[in-house]
Amino acid sequence: MDKRHDERGSKTRTWISLILNNLKNSDYYILEVESLFDFSEMKVINIDEYLEDGLILIEKKFRKIIKLKNWKEYKNVNVAINSKNKAIIPTWAYMIISSYLSPFAKNIIEGDLFDLKKYIFSIGINKINIENIKDKNIIVKGCSKINVPISSYVELCKKIQPYANTINFGEICSKVPVYRKKIIL
Repeated sequence: MDKRHDERGSKTRTWISLILNNLKNSDYYILEVESLFDFSEMKVINIDEYLEDGLILIEKKFRKIIKLKNWKEYKNVNVAINSKNKAIIPTWAYMIISSYLSPFAKNIIEGDLFDLKKYIFSIGINKINIENIKDKNIIVKGCSKINVPISSYVELCKKIQPYANTINFGEICSKVPVYRKKIIL
């Protein structure tokens, strides 16, 4: 038997070509969540490094250290400022660090790397062009090369639901229905 034909005598088609053909002929819009993420460098500044004996923030000493720090290393970097210590850190300490970071950093938040990741996804979600998804059947792609926070999927659903005909999660070949617009006559 010819290699170009299967056992039934019909031309062999790969699953990929079938899926791509189905996708081209469908009303589906594939939304890859990882495409909403800014892959710029991420760093954390731990305020605990500036505490005296790990407990107290001395303003004069803190300001001196902060002033001498090379803030240019944070150029175009997404930065999270946090404290893992149980010490009470004054709000102004976060603000001072933020004021030095502002001319250089891409984004600045209070929190850890996970919080920063959620924030960056949130920025990407807010940049979605509604005209691209309006009245479409959307598949939010389930597989991703990076770990997408669940909160980002929740926020994404909230953002696109008013405009989508349907929202599904997964892949074109195995999707889970999430939402279907009710048609009112």
